[in-house]
Amino acid sequence: MNRHILGEAPSSLTFKELKNLEGRLEKGICRIRSKKEVELQNDNMYLRAKIAENERAQEQSNQLMQDSYNRNFLPLNLVEPSNGYSNQDQTALQLV
Repeated sequence: MNRHILGEAPSSLTFKELKNLEGRLEKGICRIRSKKEVELQNDNMYLRAKIAENERAQEQSNQLMQDSYNRNFLPLNLVEPSNGYSNQDQTALQLV
């Protein structure tokens, strides 16, 4: 019967044997499809986990860049002159 599964001499089989062979082939195909489905689901879960890991790493990298940016630049109010020290203290010079 195993050589018939490989397609050798199917004409020598009776109708009952052909139906039996068909059933065995269908079961085998079903097992293969089930196994492949499980493998695809596992691959999908792995890829989703890698995507989430990459997104977390990207967020951390962005946060580190933002923190570095914040440390390297002075806030605007420290760079601009304060209104408290404007031209109020200027005294006029007179020539005598």
